[in-house]
Amino acid sequence: MPKNQPKYLIASSTQIVELADLAVSGNGFSHINASEIPSIIPPELRSKWDSAVVVISDSTGADGAMAVVGHRIDTNAGMMDHDPFILRRHYTVGMSFSAVTISTYQ
Repeated sequence: MPKNQPKYLIASSTQIVELADLAVSGNGFSHINASEIPSIIPPELRSKWDSAVVVISDSTGADGAMAVVGHRIDTNAGMMDHDPFILRRHYTVGMSFSAVTISTYQ
């Protein structure tokens, strides 16, 4: 995937279940560890993340949105990297999700 280019994904039925489980907590923020990061996150990103913050908002419209912001400790720079991964929930066609990520990796 080219650096800083969006990549659009459609969730599989297994991924929908994983995302729906995360969405149960409702609006707000929660922290998840590496083993809880949903499989819709591309493997090349998921393998780099140590943990993530999940942000859920129903205020983005009728369907709502979810962000999974991956955290990676960059030991060389002595800082934490944040990789946003945005998902849109579609209730109007049943529980489904589509996603977009913008990778900073090449």
